[in-house]
Amino acid sequence: MAVYELTFQILDDEPQIITIENEIVVGSSENADIQIVDDNVLDTHIVFTVKNDTLSVKNFSKSGSYIGDQELKEKKSYILENGDEIEIPSCGITVSSAETTNDTTEEFAADTDEEEIDLEVEDDEKEIDLEVEDDEKEIDLEVEDDEKEIDLEVEDDEK
Repeated sequence: MAVYELTFQILDDEPQIITIENEIVVGSSENADIQIVDDNVLDTHIVFTVKNDTLSVKNFSKSGSYIGDQELKEKKSYILENGDEIEIPSCGITVSSAETTNDTTEEFAADTDEEEIDLEVEDDEKEIDLEVEDDEKEIDLEVEDDEKEIDLEVEDDEK
């Protein structure tokens, strides 16, 4: 599951980094996840959403919301990418992916037969090796930079 970070710079306050996994509402309402007190900000001004590993923003304002130099249209959603900068009144927001930059090893235990899978991802490496101990089969996955889908084939006689 993709996780993104949004860096909020509200007026002269210290930047605030928020991790988004599902949805974040930005607006002037007390119920907003990020509240911006400004007469030009609507109760629900913009909403960030992560769906299918893609971050998007939906704008509810008639004017004053931008991605870079592009003014956002009212009630339209926009797909965001790492490094995009969003501007709304009194606030600048920068998008970054929350990928780990250090070497990371995570272990996942399967629900049946106590099988264990080790997943190791190294800095800027796009290849993942999975090994299943019971069958002694090894699975190599390689992910291209812009690829959103992984095809996996395992042949019975491959070990």
